[in-house]
Amino acid sequence: MTGTKLTIEELDTRSARAAIPDLAVVLADCVAGGASVSFMDDFGLAEAAAFFKSVFESVARGDTILLAARDGRRIVGTVQLGLDTPPNQPHRADVKKLLVHRAARGAGAGEALMRAVEDIARREGPPPAHPRHRDRRGGLALVQAARLAGGGRHPRLRAISERPLLRHHDILEEGLTMTEPRNAEQIKSWDGPTGEKWAQYQSDMDRNLGDVTAALLPFAAAKSGERVLDIGCGAGQTSFLLADAVGPAGHVTGVDISGPLLAVAHSRPATNVDFVQADAAFHPFRPECDLVFSRFGVMFFDAPAAAFANIRGALKPGGRLAFVCWRPAQENQWITLPAGAARDHLPPQAPPDPFAPGPFAFADAKRVEGILAEAGFRDVRIEKLGGRMNLGVDADHAAFQMTNLGPLSRALGDADLDDAARERVRVAVKAALEKIRTPEGIRPQIACWLVGANA
Repeated sequence: MTGTKLTIEELDTRSARAAIPDLAVVLADCVAGGASVSFMDDFGLAEAAAFFKSVFESVARGDTILLAARDGRRIVGTVQLGLDTPPNQPHRADVKKLLVHRAARGAGAGEALMRAVEDIARREGPPPAHPRHRDRRGGLALVQAARLAGGGRHPRLRAISERPLLRHHDILEEGLTMTEPRNAEQIKSWDGPTGEKWAQYQSDMDRNLGDVTAALLPFAAAKSGERVLDIGCGAGQTSFLLADAVGPAGHVTGVDISGPLLAVAHSRPATNVDFVQADAAFHPFRPECDLVFSRFGVMFFDAPAAAFANIRGALKPGGRLAFVCWRPAQENQWITLPAGAARDHLPPQAPPDPFAPGPFAFADAKRVEGILAEAGFRDVRIEKLGGRMNLGVDADHAAFQMTNLGPLSRALGDADLDDAARERVRVAVKAALEKIRTPEGIRPQIACWLVGANA
């Protein structure tokens, strides 16, 4: 659990549109938790996003004021103030859909949202003579709620209005407490020691995945002049290859959470490539891309359907998604071979959660299809991809890679082995890799999914 600051903000049309995926997550979570907010069970993210698209349209018309509570990065709560009331009720505005994500409850988000609504009413002052006057230039002036928070006739409303005000753009020092997302440690690691290690040996990683890259690029089929988003771009190899494909008339943006890997990417000159350090699950993308691409960069999301809904916001209507992910670990010799060799030297391992953020989170093709459908993608297609991982010709270096740069390295870290035990593991892994050496080098089998879809 971590304490974070809570911000209440009023969303204009632009920010309301960008916030639709996060707002949808909050609504879907509330419904799943049994909240009585006019929706029933089996209400998913796609339906929640559709609802907030209608709210966005109401915001754009000036009929709704939309507030959001953020914990610094993600939206954890929201409330609406409906201005489109009947002509015979100029004294009121309707407070609607006060929602707080279950993980954020008990920390004052709901109260802060309600007090922010009152603050808006006070800001606007008493209503003018005409009951439905609004400032159409800004589209969001609130006048109908002024009496509600301004000490109107009802004693309860007067009591509410006399509470200390909380400015709706202020940062509250209440200390919102939330459960860490399951991928929080991975994010921290990729922006720290793991990212630094991968940056040092990035040429090995790019060589290892040569077969995958050679298959994924034509599957994605980036075209001249297109704009491409490369999710989990790492040190940028795929971004630069995509830039070659789209040519000088196109553009590629690489996104990654790892500062060390992006530092490698930034070191290479390019005119039609840029890089952004961000979490693609939450970054406010604009709908300007023709293609979203990823080589093993999308399996680490804590809430994958919500993340893909956000990523879909980067695509133009009809834009394409293309990525590669791993099939089950037991089908991948690059995992089973070193893991089997190390097993006798490690303490018993708890069975992993098959759906936890990590390399094999998307091993189940049906799950992947369902996640993308829930995120609003259509025409999902999934194809098997086989091949080899090219670990090079040096068995010592191949064993180093397997014990320092992949899933086995995490198992060794969790086991907290001393140097002598780690060396026994390395020797065992090297011996196992030697057994599959060919004239082309050490090339264990790989098993992947190629996944495509349209926005």
